[in-house]
Amino acid sequence: MIHALALVVSTGVGPPYPSKPPNVHAYYAAGRLLSYSLGNHSGTLTIALADGARESLVVAQPNKINGHHYLCQIVPWAGEPPRMRHWGCSEIPPNIVVRQTTVRVTYWWSKGNRVSDEIDTIR
Repeated sequence: MIHALALVVSTGVGPPYPSKPPNVHAYYAAGRLLSYSLGNHSGTLTIALADGARESLVVAQPNKINGHHYLCQIVPWAGEPPRMRHWGCSEIPPNIVVRQTTVRVTYWWSKGNRVSDEIDTIR
């Protein structure tokens, strides 16, 4: 007999991994990437803005990093050895590093949450 346990995190946005609605108004925010993680049904990312404020966003699917689609659950952290990269993350560009990389996120509002499907590095 096999037993399975699943942890489901509800973001309050609706179905897991919302998709960008057509003709939605896009907003932009720039800051240092503090966290990025995807679970089975939802994901979040956090950036630190220039004024020190932190903004958390729900991750939509499909999402793009520098214009490419990746299925990466946890983006590499500064100082993390390459062998520690998580499944699906080996193709993430090496210049995307949590707590180090400055990014611009594209997002929209859904049910009181910022929802993002695009992250781009700022050079």
